[in-house]
Amino acid sequence: PGDRLGRYELVDVIGGGGFASVWRARTVGPGGFERFVAAKVIRPGRASQRRFQDMLLDEARLVARIQHPNVAQIWEVGEDPRSLYFVMELVEGDSLDILRERAEAAGKTLSVGAIFRVLADACSGLHAAHELASDGAPLGIVHRDVSPQNILVSRDGHAKLIDFGIAKARERLAGDTT
Repeated sequence: PGDRLGRYELVDVIGGGGFASVWRARTVGPGGFERFVAAKVIRPGRASQRRFQDMLLDEARLVARIQHPNVAQIWEVGEDPRSLYFVMELVEGDSLDILRERAEAAGKTLSVGAIFRVLADACSGLHAAHELASDGAPLGIVHRDVSPQNILVSRDGHAKLIDFGIAKARERLAGDTT
């Protein structure tokens, strides 16, 4: 916390996986402008490894092409002396996994209607990814990690799919992940 990546101040870690961490980050501008974003950053021990750099860039390039309200948007790719990173929309809310855990802790379950709404949104985002093409040729995107922790539900009830880090696609630099 408090470190900077380009024009972004890192606030706190909000997620992560094997090779990267996701941070809540903040940028400020004139007149009191302030915006919170999510920044995915390669972990320090892996930042200099070309394979992980290629994986991060692959994910950023793929997701930036998917313009859909049920896929968290990527806005920028940056490079800091310590690591590559990308900046994406911060979905204010919780993952489907956390919502389920909270309901269970309260002795309740998520309503069938709410679950269907979230799953319909996630499927809509997946469909947009599957249909993405370049010069008329399908990119063959397959997410490969659709799970409750990778479906974020915003405070207004809209679901957004995240983490295309191990997705298969025709134009990957890093090659297929296992």
